[in-house]
Amino acid sequence: MQSERMYAALKGLGKEARLVMLPYEAHGYKARKSLLHVLWEQELRLVSIYSPINKLILIKAILLLLVFT
Repeated sequence: MQSERMYAALKGLGKEARLVMLPYEAHGYKARKSLLHVLWEQELRLVSIYSPINKLILIKAILLLLVFT
């Protein structure tokens, strides 16, 4: 409920926002599919902010996170 309110407030202020609700997940992410989806969402956001030149660096960082977590 708080997420929906925060999303609505940001959109109401004209801010760029995206609300992603993962099925069967509460506050923490347990399913591998959910973790991968969260990383994918983060990558999309970072690539949209930074230049495409840095995309390879971002992908390498995400892969390192997957390996060491």
